[in-house]
Amino acid sequence: MKILQVAKYPPSNRGGIEKLTSQLTSDLNTKGRRIDILCFEENSKTKIDVFLSHTVYKCRSLFKIFSTSISFHNIYFFNKLQKSYDFIYLHLPNPIVAAYILFTKDKNSKILVHHHADISGKKLYFLYKPLEERVFKAALKIITTSKSLANTAPLLKYKDKVKVIPLYLDENDFGNEFTAEQEKIVREASSGQDFILFVGRLVRYKRLDLLLKSFKEIKNQKLKLILIGNGKEKENVIRESLKLGIDKRIIILSNIDDHTKRCFYNHAIFTVLPSTSSEEAFGYVQLESMAMHTPVISFAIQNSGVGEINKNNHSGLVLRISKDEEENVTNLSKAMNKLIFDKKLRDVLSRSASERSKEFTKEKNIGKYSRLLREFE
Repeated sequence: MKILQVAKYPPSNRGGIEKLTSQLTSDLNTKGRRIDILCFEENSKTKIDVFLSHTVYKCRSLFKIFSTSISFHNIYFFNKLQKSYDFIYLHLPNPIVAAYILFTKDKNSKILVHHHADISGKKLYFLYKPLEERVFKAALKIITTSKSLANTAPLLKYKDKVKVIPLYLDENDFGNEFTAEQEKIVREASSGQDFILFVGRLVRYKRLDLLLKSFKEIKNQKLKLILIGNGKEKENVIRESLKLGIDKRIIILSNIDDHTKRCFYNHAIFTVLPSTSSEEAFGYVQLESMAMHTPVISFAIQNSGVGEINKNNHSGLVLRISKDEEENVTNLSKAMNKLIFDKKLRDVLSRSASERSKEFTKEKNIGKYSRLLREFE
C-alpha cells in the first residue's frame, strides 16, 4: 500500500501537525506499506528529499491568501503523483488543497481525511464550507484528535466515518537527562531565575497578547517569561512587552532543537497555552510539558480538545473563557499567581501531569492508525 500525505508544511517545521506527519511516515512505514509527503515550502525553491523509507515533495509557495499557500508546483506534483498511490491522506483545514484535490483528483483515488481543527467560526468559513463538505463526503474515513472536535457541527452528518485518534508522544519526548550545554542554554536564557514557559508559533490565535497582559499582573517581579517559537507576531510581542514595561523579563528564543526544548520544559515552573480559539485544536505542547513533569495552564476552548488533554486540577489548570477580555486577563494572572506561590499544588500537579502524558504514548496509539489502515489494505 502506498499513501501520499498532503499537508501544509514539511516535517522539519515545528508544529503539532508537522510532527504527526513525520511520525506517521516513520511509524507506519512497514513491509508492504510506504507513506510519502507532499507539502508547501515557503522559504526556498521546490525540493524533493528522498530517504530510504519515504520521500518528501516540498513545493515552492508563490504567495499566501488568508494563511493558505498558493503553489503551482504543488498542483503539478499532485496531478503527477496521485495515480501512483492507493490513498491520499489529506490534512485539513487547507482550503486551496481541498479545492484542487476535489477538482483534479483521479476518479479512482481514495481519500482519508485528518481533520485537525474546527474553523466554522471564522469570518470567511462560508467560502470554505462547500469544499469541506464535499471532501468529507468523498472521504472513506475522517480522523480527529479529540471527542470535542469529532462532535463539532461540520462533522455531525459524517459521524459514521469519524474516528478519534489523539496525537501521541515519541520515546524521545520522555526522560530528563540533559547535556551540560543544554543546561547552560537554559540557565543563560533565564539568567538563573525561575521562569514560565510558552512554546509554539508566534501567531495571532495563540493569544500572546493575553499572555503578556496577564504576565504583567503577576506578583513575583523577578520571574521570567520565556517564549520558544517564531512567527509573524514576533514584532508585535516585542512592541507589546515594551508598552507594558515588561520587556526586560521577556525572552524570545527561536531555532531551539527538540532536546533543548525538553530541557526548558523540565526547568519551567509551569507552561502556559493562552489560546482561546478553536484553531488551537489539541495543544501538543501540553503533552510535551506533561512528559517533563511540568503542569500546564490552558483554557476550556469550545470545539477543541485542549481542555480534554489538560485536566483541570489534575495535570494543570483549565480556565473558563469569558466574553469580557479583562476577565480573561484577570483569570489567567490569578491562575499563574496560584501556581507560582503554591509549590505544594505544583508538586501534586507535576506528578499527575507525568501520569497523564503516559496515556498518549506511541505504544498506546500507533496501533489505532495501523488498524484503520488495515481496513482498506
